Amino acid sequence: MKNDIENSIPSELKVEKDLELEETILGGLLQDPKLFENDIVRKVETSDFYHKDQRAIFRAMKRAYGLRGDLDLPSVLPHLKGKIKDATYLMTGLEEKCPSPGLVPRHCKDLMKMAKDNSMMVEVTKFKQGKIGQERLMQTLEAEREEKPHLSDAGNAELFLKQSGDRVRFNHTTKRWHIFDGTFWKPDNNQAIHHLA
Repeated sequence: MKNDIENSIPSELKVEKDLELEETILGGLLQDPKLFENDIVRKVETSDFYHKDQRAIFRAMKRAYGLRGDLDLPSVLPHLKGKIKDATYLMTGLEEKCPSPGLVPRHCKDLMKMAKDNSMMVEVTKFKQGKIGQERLMQTLEAEREEKPHLSDAGNAELFLKQSGDRVRFNHTTKRWHIFDGTFWKPDNNQAIHHLA
């Protein structure tokens, strides 16, 4: 769920914003560009950054890393030309803001959670002001509550159980899958389970 907080913040809404957190993430990425390949860091979107300058720096760093596969100050600055005032000044202090680049993935999780919470608050405030209907608010809340399965075999099993748990069962005694045909549970002799998965 993308958030465009700057354009949609009602005046009385208090959003969480943490400039230090954003700068720590950027400093860590500048120190260790290989963190862009981390699964958690890869999920961070430009819109997760609240502050305009940090958003532009993140976008420029992502572009520079994508082009060269490496990242340093001279490779990022051309991407910031005309977008940020005093870009060189902002960039030179970033590396000092992150004492431990290894913590960047954890900080990215915090940033994404903060951005998600902020976008939810914007939706709730819009509903309160009558700008959106109850149906849209309920859709947003349902999407928020939906549990995402783990990215593992156990997570795959949970997801499979949710999707077809009423049609498929595993008998641990016989060590065989059984499929419900509408009346009876029959052993899966034709390996139809593979078509359901």
